[in-house]
Amino acid sequence: MASIFCIGGGKVSIKVVQFADLTGERRTIRLGRVDSETGRRFGERLEDLIRARRLNIKPDDDTTRWLAGLSEATYRKLVNHGLTPEREGMPLSACVEKYVAQREADLKPASV
Repeated sequence: MASIFCIGGGKVSIKVVQFADLTGERRTIRLGRVDSETGRRFGERLEDLIRARRLNIKPDDDTTRWLAGLSEATYRKLVNHGLTPEREGMPLSACVEKYVAQREADLKPASV
C-alpha cells in the first residue's frame, strides 16, 4: 500500500509517496508541491501499477490513460522503479515529416 506524506515544513513542504516495489523494498517518489487529493490519487494509480506488474496483467483503462498524460519527468520516475516500460520513441516517418516541416522555409521546393 502506498503512503503519502509531507516532508519539509511551512511554505516548502512537498508530498512524497512511499511504496513497496516488486521486490518488497521501500521506495519513494517525490511529487513536489501538490495538494493532498492529488497525492492520494497518485498513490491509487501507483498501487494499480504495482498490482498489475505483480500479477502480470494490464493496468485498468483509467490508469493507462493516466500514464499517457504524465509528464516525461514523472513517467521517468515510474520507469526507474520498474513499474512501467519505456515510452516508445517517435516513429521514423513522424521524425522525417517534422524535420521537413522545419526546413521548408529555408529550402527550395525541389530540395524539399
